[in-house]
Amino acid sequence: MDVVCSWLTVCSELPHPYGWGLTERLSNKIDLIIYINYLITINEFFTGSGFLKNIVISMGGSVLFNENFEPERIKKFASMIAGLKKDGFEVGVVVGGGKMCGKYVDAARGLGANEFFCDDLGMKVTRVNAFLFIQALGDIASPQVVTDYFEAKKIMGSGKVTVMGGMLPSITTDAVAALLAEFVESDLVNVTNVRGVYSDDPTKNSDAEFHKQMSFEEMVLLSSEKDSRRARSNFVFDAIASKIIARSKVRTSIVGSDSVENILKAVKRKGFDGTLIG
Repeated sequence: MDVVCSWLTVCSELPHPYGWGLTERLSNKIDLIIYINYLITINEFFTGSGFLKNIVISMGGSVLFNENFEPERIKKFASMIAGLKKDGFEVGVVVGGGKMCGKYVDAARGLGANEFFCDDLGMKVTRVNAFLFIQALGDIASPQVVTDYFEAKKIMGSGKVTVMGGMLPSITTDAVAALLAEFVESDLVNVTNVRGVYSDDPTKNSDAEFHKQMSFEEMVLLSSEKDSRRARSNFVFDAIASKIIARSKVRTSIVGSDSVENILKAVKRKGFDGTLIG
């Protein structure tokens, strides 16, 4: 509001024809109210309560692809991305591995594979998932899975949706999404199969505490404690990703996949059910 008051003061003192002449042009209360509301909107955008027009969304593999790989489920999230494009967003999507990735990794371990091999295998599965999601997005997306951050930024700027999977063994798609959000200077929304961040795995510990909001430092500490750094470890947001968002203060929302409307609230910085980090 201080910014609005400053604008009103400055503008009222500017002479014609260079100024806006508020004392002459905003002579009635209705005009003044409309003008103040406009300035408040501008103020909210630049001071952080308004949303940015570029966004990175990390989609967990289990969110997009259940065991049956149902096309309608995939289409639902593709439609959500298409809607954001229509609203003027530049969108980057990073797709995770999901349960299928876990099956491959488990099989590899059963065959005696080391952790590097399991990481590399998991990364390749995320790219297959990303390629399938591109098919659902159609012409609004890059035709191939993007494997370079500079190319990803270029594609987003061109008006197409950037779709990525894993980038390096041992680096999760959470971290890929965090790096992309840091690079393009956007918010990050992480869509997962739980409500948000808990003190422990809520599927295994019924006493796990839900966190509605966390500081970057709190997230780094919790993820460092829970992240095993092994392929298919299941903490909701890993330690490397947490440190990336912390160093650049990337506003990050962790949100469940049950409601597209709720995900969109997180994207647009409205009140949502989930965890806000930052």
